[in-house]
Amino acid sequence: MNTGLSHATKYLRTKRCSCLLLFVFAGILVMFQRGWTAELVGLQNLPLQSDDLLWGFNIHLTEGRIIAVCNIPEGWKITAENYGTAALYKDGGGEVQGGADFGHDALSVKNVSQLKTLLLIDRSTVHHKRAILSGELTVFRFDNDNTKVPLGPHNFTRREAQQCPPSEQRR
Repeated sequence: MNTGLSHATKYLRTKRCSCLLLFVFAGILVMFQRGWTAELVGLQNLPLQSDDLLWGFNIHLTEGRIIAVCNIPEGWKITAENYGTAALYKDGGGEVQGGADFGHDALSVKNVSQLKTLLLIDRSTVHHKRAILSGELTVFRFDNDNTKVPLGPHNFTRREAQQCPPSEQRR
């Protein structure tokens, strides 16, 4: 009789362990899938003085990939390039360059918010790592002509998104 109880106990323990492992696996799968969400990236906290004009920017992605350019201010040109699997850049990453065509299209402190929903990015397809963003601004200062201003992590907004927002939500 002891053997029957022992087999039943072993069976129940195995069943419980299987269920527990299934729940743990499902939880890991959900967390992993959540980590694959794309991000909407924009510029914020730009070190601009009241009379500065933003003429352009250069954003560099280490890892990650660019899915879309979401917003291009009037009179601006923005180009985006994913490094992809080129021999030197097989880790992913990319480059985004933008600038005003003419002086009257440069962005002032009052309208630089047009760049708050700039890009849709994703993790790199090779290592699946989140993109690291850096770059620089080209700013016209009346006392100093054009100045290059570095961008750090605090200058980028990042939030989960599946697509670019509709145009009425961009401003």
